[in-house]
Amino acid sequence: MVRMAEDDVRSREEEHAKAIEEWSDIELKYKDGPPRPDQEEESSKMGGAANGVTHNDDVVVEEIFRNDLWRRIFDMNYDNARADAKKILLAAKGPDSGAYSSYPFSGLLFLRRCVCRPTCDDVETVKSDRLRGQRELLVALGNTPFSEASIEHWHLLCDFYRKAAAAATNTPGLSPPCPRTGSHWQTVGFQGTDPSTDLRGVGILGLLQLHYLVTEWGLPDDQLTTILQLSQDPQQNFPFAVVGLNFTSLIVTKLRSGELNGLANVNNSFLETINGIYRGCYIAFYRDWKSTAKSIIDFQYALSKIEKALTRDPSALFNYKWVDFPPDSPRDSLPPVLQKQNGESQGVTAQ
Repeated sequence: MVRMAEDDVRSREEEHAKAIEEWSDIELKYKDGPPRPDQEEESSKMGGAANGVTHNDDVVVEEIFRNDLWRRIFDMNYDNARADAKKILLAAKGPDSGAYSSYPFSGLLFLRRCVCRPTCDDVETVKSDRLRGQRELLVALGNTPFSEASIEHWHLLCDFYRKAAAAATNTPGLSPPCPRTGSHWQTVGFQGTDPSTDLRGVGILGLLQLHYLVTEWGLPDDQLTTILQLSQDPQQNFPFAVVGLNFTSLIVTKLRSGELNGLANVNNSFLETINGIYRGCYIAFYRDWKSTAKSIIDFQYALSKIEKALTRDPSALFNYKWVDFPPDSPRDSLPPVLQKQNGESQGVTAQ
């Protein structure tokens, strides 16, 4: 037992040393160099200290402890971000919460506020303090930017890249190098050479959900490989990471407005709810993209169909299952969740 414990300690020390070596190779703007795990980072304003924070059982659900990296991310101090999240959630209860503030002032904005958005009576009350804490924390994570000062944030980003790049190139045993900046990030669907730029809109929650998709409880390896290889197709390519970050943005909007409260009450978990919907969004997007031979010019149209499906029935996306294409055909009918309510399939022309 002593020998096993010593081996375990040695293994952790070697892993830690490797992580620090990787981090040291990154071009940072900080004059003192990269942070060390034994230092207390002054990063609470951007997501909290990276070490030494114990988790709160009332806000962290058990699922995240299946992955040590997720546990460490959730264990950070988010006091400032949570205070902002409380204000956001309180404001969302009013008739002018700004849930649709991304739309210019127009008849469409008025129509969405008066017809599409649920009223206070339509939004189901969260059934426990524990779930309210989860919702608040997830909104806070969506407002917490990627921090250059956090080794945990870098580990999360790099782990996503390595798993996604291996699937995109269909080389499961590959562990590609992960420089901080470079064109390699475009292989997994970021827009440029610095992935942190794309994360600005959805914070660390967007990165957590991308990472979720490539883990053992996200998509199975064969499904992940199928989607990522389609994203590299000469005609049907799409930016894998950017698509996922857009899904997170849609989900956060519903999370803030209270439209996911009922489903979270049923599942007894907001984390399970948003991750299940996220997975369903990607499966539905893949089937729609593949079956109707979409290309990058159809991206906004495809995204709008996912948004409509999410507004109509979040539980349908939460429960959406993978269906293989017929081996003799690259096309099949649209997934039901993306069809019109009268059963007529949507067209494939970009709008």
